[in-house]
Amino acid sequence: MAKVVVVGAGVIGLSTALALAEQGHDVAIIGAFLPGDQHIEYTSPWAGANWMSFALNQPDVEKYDGETYKYFYKLAESVPQAGITFRNNVIITRKSDADLPDKQLGSLFLKRGPWFKNLVKNYTPLTASELRSYPGEMAYGYKFLSFNINPSVYLAWLVSQLSNFGIRLKRVKLAHINDAVKYHPKGTPDYVVNCTGVMVSTLGGINDPNAIPIRGQIVLVRDPCPNRFGLDTMLSISGVDGSPWVQSETRQELFYSMSRGDGTTVLGGCFVAGDYTDSVDPRLADRIVARAKQYLPELLNEQGEFEIIRHVVGWRPGRVGGPRLEIESAPLPGTNVKVVHNYGAGGGGYQGSRGMAVTVAHIIENDIASKKSLKGSSKL
Repeated sequence: MAKVVVVGAGVIGLSTALALAEQGHDVAIIGAFLPGDQHIEYTSPWAGANWMSFALNQPDVEKYDGETYKYFYKLAESVPQAGITFRNNVIITRKSDADLPDKQLGSLFLKRGPWFKNLVKNYTPLTASELRSYPGEMAYGYKFLSFNINPSVYLAWLVSQLSNFGIRLKRVKLAHINDAVKYHPKGTPDYVVNCTGVMVSTLGGINDPNAIPIRGQIVLVRDPCPNRFGLDTMLSISGVDGSPWVQSETRQELFYSMSRGDGTTVLGGCFVAGDYTDSVDPRLADRIVARAKQYLPELLNEQGEFEIIRHVVGWRPGRVGGPRLEIESAPLPGTNVKVVHNYGAGGGGYQGSRGMAVTVAHIIENDIASKKSLKGSSKL
């Protein structure tokens, strides 16, 4: 058993702490923000959130997301208090986008289907009749059984699971990663796990220049008929207006919706890399609403408008090159404490959270085994 301090109390930090506690490690969690807080730098409460892996030629991310799909499936089946519910997910590619190169189109919208089509339940190509039911010219699409995650409920559930292990969260804003060694109640830890998310670029001792925010903006509206499709449906369309969905560009928009089953639906959205704007862009909000009127007219009131609850802006914790999950080869200065990194999931934080957490647990277990092996060799 190792003593571990997890830095960061978003979905990645909480999931990591839980996976480590389940393996018998003695875990403490600190974070500048805690569940219940609402701050632009605290990403997890603002998420959609769902499972819809967009890994493209990224086997590690596929592993994280695949592990999490199986975990969420079990929770949706038998743990209603976790706030994870089954949803049908419909993904459609427009004819105007269908011939784009893979990297531009993105993994979700490829004609051959996504990497996960043999993993998920109920994967089914859309029929020509189903495609014609949507406005515009649609080339192809598919649907599968996915999940919607209620962020506030799931974060609270993770905290309750940690509480079962006697783990409490402590509010601490670190200036430097070295300071994390002060916060294990039983003395200097063996490991510090860095799950600091979107602001890791400014954390002393890390200052990762590849870490960037990916700005998102959504509109939350009332849903007068939340069970209209049996299983509330999530919908994503490959492009918007006259523009294709191009992953390689800095500014990206596409239409998506997530029915939460609680009388609300999320309408989105955008992915804007490197944008620290924390205010609502009213022109983008208007574009989101206009697109949603095309695809979800059943949600409109008698006046032909949505009943808007609020507009939300959040920063996804992105990273050029993808998530960073690795252990530093050298300990923190003047200590034997090693840092393990787990950040940079971008918009895939929830859908990869369990797989990333389990990977961190494996990294630490392997390092402990390596230390034991070295000690054994030194005695020979």
